[in-house]
This record gives sequence, structure tokens and C-alpha cells, in this order.
Amino acid sequence: LICLLGAYLLAGTVYRFLFLGVRGVE
Repeated sequence: LICLLGAYLLAGTVYRFLFLGVRGVE
């Protein structure tokens, strides 16, 4: 369960990073 939660948080962080990166480029 902890690993699943960690993976979820990691995916969320990466998603935000990529989203902000795209917004920054545009």
C-alpha cells in the first residue's frame, strides 16, 4: 500500500512538473 501511495505521489509530481514545463515554454 505504501509503495502504491508513493508511486501515486511520484506520478502526480511528474505530471505537475511536465504541465508547468509546457506552460512555461509556451
